[in-house]
Amino acid sequence: MGQFKDSTGRDWRIEINVATVKLVREILKVDLLDLDGGTLIKQLIDDPVLLVDVIYVVCQDQAIDSGVTDQQFGRAMSGDAIDRATQCLLEALTDFFPQHRRRLLKTAVRRFEELEAKGAAALETRINSPAIEARMDQEIRRLDETLKESTSGDSSGDLPDRSASIQDR
Repeated sequence: MGQFKDSTGRDWRIEINVATVKLVREILKVDLLDLDGGTLIKQLIDDPVLLVDVIYVVCQDQAIDSGVTDQQFGRAMSGDAIDRATQCLLEALTDFFPQHRRRLLKTAVRRFEELEAKGAAALETRINSPAIEARMDQEIRRLDETLKESTSGDSSGDLPDRSASIQDR
């Protein structure tokens, strides 16, 4: 069982058991046991709204006891709270299974996290590359020239003198 804090500082426990699996299936039509191929894990990580919905259903009894609605829970889930809740959910999911499958799932989760970190590092390298900076500078210069061209000349001559139009009334 894992614990995390939402962005308001409230503590939440995530525990996966047969009852929570059934509840998530019933309410969200998401099968927490469908982990083959890592598609559910990827889907949950790629869709933070779905992830928070799943976590809310898993924590629903605690929320009801604390008087926290689905909307209040969602408002308190952002940034680091989502990261920690994700870790807790994945740990709880792997801990739900018997040892032989748990070991495989932990390996799959670890591998997915490694690939995600590798992808983020590659993206950061691209963003910080001199080629991107040069391309951005080129686009800024192009936009600057376009703005200069569109504002050159006296286009205000087409509009009536404001004071004259007021006096005509």
